[in-house]
Amino acid sequence: MRGEAKTLYWLSGEKVELSVPFFQRSYVWDTEDWDALVKSIRDSNDNMMPFLGSLILQKDSSSNRYLVIDGQQRLTTLSIMIKSILDVFGNDVIDDRKKVKIEDMIYQYDDEGSGLSERHPRLLPSNIDRDSFETAMGSINDKSNREKEIFNNSRLGKCYHYFIKYFSDMEKEDREALIGKITTRSHFLIVISLDENDDEQSIFDTVNSLGKGLTNSDIIKNFLYQHILDKIGGSRKDRVIEHYKKYWERVFCADGRDEYWDFSRQTGRISITNLDAFLKDFAIVKGIYDPEMDNIDGLAKSYKRHICSKNYGELIAFSEELAEYAECFYQMRRKYEECDDFRLSDSKNMTLLILDKLECSTFNPYVLSLVKENDKDIDEKFKDLQRFLLKRFLWKATNKNYNKCCGQLLKSRPNNPADYYDEYNANTEGIAWDAFPEGLLNIRNNPATLILFIIEAIRREREGEDKYDAPLTYNKSLEHIMPQKWEKNWKSVQSWYLNTDGQYIKLTDENDANANRIGKIFSIGNMTLLPSKLNTSISNGNFEDKINGRGERRGMRTFVGSLSIAKEIVDEFDSSHSWDERNIYDREKSLFDELNEYYSFVDEIRYTPTLEGLASQVDDTYFTDEYLKNKRIGNMVVECLRYLMLNSRQSPDDIKNLRDRTFSSENLSCAFPVLVPIEKADKTVDSNGRSRYYKKTFKYNGSEYYMCREWFEHDRKYFVKWFREILAR
Repeated sequence: MRGEAKTLYWLSGEKVELSVPFFQRSYVWDTEDWDALVKSIRDSNDNMMPFLGSLILQKDSSSNRYLVIDGQQRLTTLSIMIKSILDVFGNDVIDDRKKVKIEDMIYQYDDEGSGLSERHPRLLPSNIDRDSFETAMGSINDKSNREKEIFNNSRLGKCYHYFIKYFSDMEKEDREALIGKITTRSHFLIVISLDENDDEQSIFDTVNSLGKGLTNSDIIKNFLYQHILDKIGGSRKDRVIEHYKKYWERVFCADGRDEYWDFSRQTGRISITNLDAFLKDFAIVKGIYDPEMDNIDGLAKSYKRHICSKNYGELIAFSEELAEYAECFYQMRRKYEECDDFRLSDSKNMTLLILDKLECSTFNPYVLSLVKENDKDIDEKFKDLQRFLLKRFLWKATNKNYNKCCGQLLKSRPNNPADYYDEYNANTEGIAWDAFPEGLLNIRNNPATLILFIIEAIRREREGEDKYDAPLTYNKSLEHIMPQKWEKNWKSVQSWYLNTDGQYIKLTDENDANANRIGKIFSIGNMTLLPSKLNTSISNGNFEDKINGRGERRGMRTFVGSLSIAKEIVDEFDSSHSWDERNIYDREKSLFDELNEYYSFVDEIRYTPTLEGLASQVDDTYFTDEYLKNKRIGNMVVECLRYLMLNSRQSPDDIKNLRDRTFSSENLSCAFPVLVPIEKADKTVDSNGRSRYYKKTFKYNGSEYYMCREWFEHDRKYFVKWFREILAR
């Protein structure tokens, strides 16, 4: 790679030919861009051109031909702008000497031995813009093509006419100043020349870190069709163009499809266009790209290696297969995105929904391969995949090896993937599959919506779709029955705790009651779906207001519609007029039973309730200075410690310290060990049998602990200092 400052004289001095990759995207600049360019030149000082940025060019080692990697829009606009100047100013402003210099910037001459020289633009645009560009750059006397409607309506035609009008309205003095700037010898461009081994994408992204990145699809498309063109030879270009139109343009550009393929969606931490997402999935299916070895930035390199290994016939077959998979991807995704009636019997759309809402795009290549191959057992295999992903989510199993898992499915093509999934789960350490899934006891809003939606779909399949008067669409609002802000209107509702003997215990201690309540707010048992979002005042109101509304504000009863998952909450109000932790415990178990009956996650389950709660629903920003200063000390300690535990923010040494009485006293001003293992329950009571620890346990890394409840206001500054140090790591 080499970077040099240049003027446009560089083009004529070295007889440079610039070529936009043959199948590059079209010219996209519009009036706003043209305005900005010409005004920057007009307003620059000292008769010099303003700095116009950098061009990234890839040089052909055997000639002065350069491929334009970045700079297509500026080079095309500059060429048309200079041509417009020549057409408008003529000999009144430009003398013959300057006219020759300016023409040489944008034209080259071919001497064919006949004594005549034929003039061609130095810039050869992409195939899609070629006719319009050649019309704009044609002879000043040949105006017939420029007056045709098809040219006037093209973006390049509008560009040409914009500059014609702009320069026609210029005063002579301003025209002369403009010519002086264009013919200046001052450097106003940085030309970055790449050789064939340079990575154009990484260089483009570095130079243009604030602009639109060069996508994988741009590089792959240009590299593929340029190679096909090179293999067949330039004299048969029309054949390549015909193939391109049939197998790329039809699939990716025709009938407005380019808007779909260009649309960006979030995948994990990165944003990726639908086209780049497809190219990644296709490459994984065909073994071109290994996501375990390369990140998404290595996708174009993988395609390049594959393309370079093929001859002409193999490249044609490859491009045709790519188009077939792309059509399958497009039809599959569009039908899913437009689905307005989800059913379990529609295994494809339900699988795509689960992958989407669990943010698990890793298995998209496997799904694409099953659909493209029209696998004879596709419904069964989709249900197996649903079961696998949901089970691991519910039991909070890691997803870090999913790339390897998907790769194994694609390579071995097991007839019974359920056996593979079971073996994979069995080899996952640290998961008690026979315990009630913690993922339902403390669940975020988005996955909770999915889980309740699936249960609603299970009921419809079990009872018959004809019993429901509206289709099941995924546009539902999640509602916490006992609200997240429960202190104002639910404080008087008795708090109940389910002990390990299956008995409901009334909690009379305020700290215990508050901790218990916080622990159940975010259980799946306390959530439902509604077709519409409730007004905030009703959402945070008491149970009666929440169901029936208040004044002009409508409650859940109005919005239930055909959702059984919501109707059962209204029915509960009508029968008992109450909702507390007992209802939540019972419902979280019954909802899981419905899921388990359909998916057969486990044969038997141990239900051992533990105190979870707020912690996984928030991030560090929740613990503001105001919160740490004003929250009741006991509640603050419970919430802060639970947050650290559930989000694995503490190390084993931290837990060891919290179990140590000396550390707890010296660093947190707690007279007793902050944590006591459950097996040492005798250490939680004093000599009079009075408990100094909360009754509910706290889980961390497979172990259970009691948490000290002996906190006083003077302890706050010590605890807050320790807590902030943990967060700052």
